[in-house]
Amino acid sequence: MKYIARIHNWFVDFDFFWWPFSFLKPKQNELMDWNKVTQMSAYFGILIWVFISGFSIAQIGFDFQFVAMNFFGTIISLFLWFGLVTKPLWNYRAKRLKG
Repeated sequence: MKYIARIHNWFVDFDFFWWPFSFLKPKQNELMDWNKVTQMSAYFGILIWVFISGFSIAQIGFDFQFVAMNFFGTIISLFLWFGLVTKPLWNYRAKRLKG
């Protein structure tokens, strides 16, 4: 767990990954809670949804079912990723840094 957390946190420490929502990035010693996971999922999910929907509309035209499923799928997928991977690994380091 220690090495996986170290590699994961090394990547997510880059500000590039938090663009344009750097205000959501917790401090290294700050625990990530479910409220933060929900906010991150909503903000990043909507941004990714806009890009994917715009690209698909430009390529295949407007398909309401695809756009709607993409919206919910993106946010739910990010919620699962942030909740099951990012949150535990981030909190592993935060607990260590708090002492």
